[in-house]
Amino acid sequence: MTGDDTRTVSSGVPKSVVIGHEQVAHYASAIGETLGLSEGAEFAAVSTLAADLAYTTVFPTLASGGCVQLIPAETATSPTALAEWFRAHPAAAMKLVPSHLSALLAEAADPLDLLPAEALVLGGELLSRPLYERLRKIAPSLRLYNRYGPTETTVGASCLALDEPIDERCSSIPVGTGLGANVLTVVDAAGPRCCPGAPVRC
Repeated sequence: MTGDDTRTVSSGVPKSVVIGHEQVAHYASAIGETLGLSEGAEFAAVSTLAADLAYTTVFPTLASGGCVQLIPAETATSPTALAEWFRAHPAAAMKLVPSHLSALLAEAADPLDLLPAEALVLGGELLSRPLYERLRKIAPSLRLYNRYGPTETTVGASCLALDEPIDERCSSIPVGTGLGANVLTVVDAAGPRCCPGAPVRC
């Protein structure tokens, strides 16, 4: 970088973020309350527990007396194997990134076989309207959540329960409101805070 160029350039070297116990406890409590899973519910873990998205799967589930299904990577990336897994081990909930789900659905014999019974949490990247609309057609009664937040905010800062129609002008799905005690502030391109009701790009 030179001069006034303040863009962030990745070094390619893995980095870590220090997250305190209090923040993890807040997140686990907030996402658990938001999802409202049935007591003892089983939550499918379809990604490595080393990634921060495991916080959504592990802590709220265990704190509420539930069970975490640790699905092997080769199963989680195969539509056929994952459908067989869920037939043998039904899951109430699952959390994954939209691109992972899209890849699974593209090759699925029956897309419904790849979805949990109660709640599906999507996050980690943009949730497109086409994927959202496809999920609504496949499983109309499934509770969908769009969860957003970088690692620095303890995995998730906001969540939107997708139980209401999304404004047709939005090409992607909004990120919702703050989880728990989190407060979100919307600023314009120059940095000042937007006033309530100000139009923002969806």
